[in-house]
Amino acid sequence: MFTAAGHIEPSTLQGRHAKAYAPAKLLYFPLYTFRHTGLTRRAPFMDAWMLAYLVGHRDMSITKRYVHPREHSTRAAIEKARAALSGHNSGHSPILNILR
Repeated sequence: MFTAAGHIEPSTLQGRHAKAYAPAKLLYFPLYTFRHTGLTRRAPFMDAWMLAYLVGHRDMSITKRYVHPREHSTRAAIEKARAALSGHNSGHSPILNILR
């Protein structure tokens, strides 16, 4: 049922999933749906690197599937960068000066 590292065996989880959705008269859905939905809902509350670390992604191209920048989060990121850079403007490329 569990691996030596304490993780549940995929076959155990898949078997329990199959036994649960049939009696509940649900249409089949892949178990991955829960992971995808959970990650998508949590992504706006952390940076993409933290999300990738927490879920064990080794490649950022996988994590990109869950990160969907929204206007309010984009504005908040710009304001955070502006506050962090306030008072220091020498030696930066023109793109960083836009944030000021």
